[in-house]
Amino acid sequence: MEWRKKVDPQIAPHLEYHIEESAKQKEALNKAQNPANAQLWIALANLAKQANELTLKLNYLERAVQEMAKDKLKTTSKKDEQEIKNIMNKVNRK
Repeated sequence: MEWRKKVDPQIAPHLEYHIEESAKQKEALNKAQNPANAQLWIALANLAKQANELTLKLNYLERAVQEMAKDKLKTTSKKDEQEIKNIMNKVNRK
């Protein structure tokens, strides 16, 4: 595993994490025709799961901020109200 020592130090911990997580699927890897390929697919699936979980959390936080902004709009000046609306429009752009 000499190549792993040559990986950029900023991504090395992430690489090791995903190698360890993929290795937890030992039974599936052992049954695969190409275990190295299967390990990559497992790592990809783990990344997709993480991305999905982050998306869910981000959506929750966006809704919370929108609700807070709605409450704030009821008690602010027109200038502040417009500023809040501008910020919320930026947040809602994806």
